[in-house]
Amino acid sequence: ISPDGTNIAFSARDDQGRSRLWVRPMNSNEARPMNGTEGATYPFWSPDGKWLGFFANGRLKKAPIGTGPVLELTNAPRGRGGSWGANNLILFAPEPAKAIFVVRAAQPDPLQQSIRTCTLLSDGRCSLRTATDSSTSLVLMAILRPTGTTAFT
Repeated sequence: ISPDGTNIAFSARDDQGRSRLWVRPMNSNEARPMNGTEGATYPFWSPDGKWLGFFANGRLKKAPIGTGPVLELTNAPRGRGGSWGANNLILFAPEPAKAIFVVRAAQPDPLQQSIRTCTLLSDGRCSLRTATDSSTSLVLMAILRPTGTTAFT
């Protein structure tokens, strides 16, 4: 459901059996397919509700709800979900049971920050926690500020 509650996005097959994203206004029974989203899975909304992030063909992509081209952001071989923060950063899992990465929605390729768990805060900051591996107790905690700078603790 879009942040303003007016639309719902989902992945479904069209008449030819192709999977793609669809958007349906909550006050309508008709959904419309989104061009360029063939094979899309795990859609998620931008904070302003004007874009959808999704995974298709081994890539993290974004598409405008209105008209416009689908844009590729980065590799995500088997993408498994994302969250788009108010600071225009996207947290995503490029593969199951792997680290979470961060990418700027406005430019391709990730910041290459690997995160094991995260929580998006309501003001657009992100609390990040990660461990070096399962055999250590070393934990890095950080706050990712809306400016893109990081404060480590």
